[in-house]
Amino acid sequence: MEKYYKINEVSKLYDIGIDALRYYEKIGILSPQRAKNGYRYYSLTELQKIQILKELKSLSFSLEDIKEYLNKKNLATTTSLLQKEVDIITDKVIQLNEMKKNITNLLNTVQNSENIFAEEYEIVHKIDLPFRKCLSVQENVQEKIILL
Repeated sequence: MEKYYKINEVSKLYDIGIDALRYYEKIGILSPQRAKNGYRYYSLTELQKIQILKELKSLSFSLEDIKEYLNKKNLATTTSLLQKEVDIITDKVIQLNEMKKNITNLLNTVQNSENIFAEEYEIVHKIDLPFRKCLSVQENVQEKIILL
């Protein structure tokens, strides 16, 4: 005889909200059996689906991809799904490396700004101030003050 679990048991067992379990049923990922009183009963097969669902969600797979995978689960779909995720992660790594390069260049520019200004201007005073908004006005002034 197969063991069945009620929705509150499954919720506690997998640390998934009851509303989420109902939603997964609504969109066709899960299909628990229903008793005459309307209660949902989850079989071991459904628990396996929940475990796969949790694992794939933790890897940032969409619910649509998870549903498709669970409906057509085989070696080819598993390989395809995982390769698709590797490609997405590879693209993200490229984007993050480009962002890192841009931020590093900006950081170097800021850190070297004192030297750049020193070549063009005589630095009379250097004052470190907390971050604040700045207003730039064009007006003839006697002394130039550059805040770094």
